[in-house]
Amino acid sequence: INKSARMANSLHLGKTHFCANLLSAEHEALSNLCATPDAYDQRFNQGDWDVSRTPRLNNAAAVFECVVDQLNEYGTHYVVIGRVLDVAIDARSANPLCYWDGRYRQLTQVS
Repeated sequence: INKSARMANSLHLGKTHFCANLLSAEHEALSNLCATPDAYDQRFNQGDWDVSRTPRLNNAAAVFECVVDQLNEYGTHYVVIGRVLDVAIDARSANPLCYWDGRYRQLTQVS
């Protein structure tokens, strides 16, 4: 997380809960929205979010609910290590969203 990001000041060891939502290929537009700084306040308006506690995407490929276990400074960023408290997996989602080298890509199965 960039040290200048809005949420950087809210990270506290053992107290701050967060969800790592692993997106499916169908979530490309949502991924782009979440990556747009000017759209920060709109990111939970798109998709099937449960924001009653820690925001979690209900139709994510997988969701890891975590608490901040380590917070390490690395240049202009924090590397956040979470202790996993709960995992939810959507068995229907077999096509993960992958972003590499400046664009979205598909995984291929090698036999």
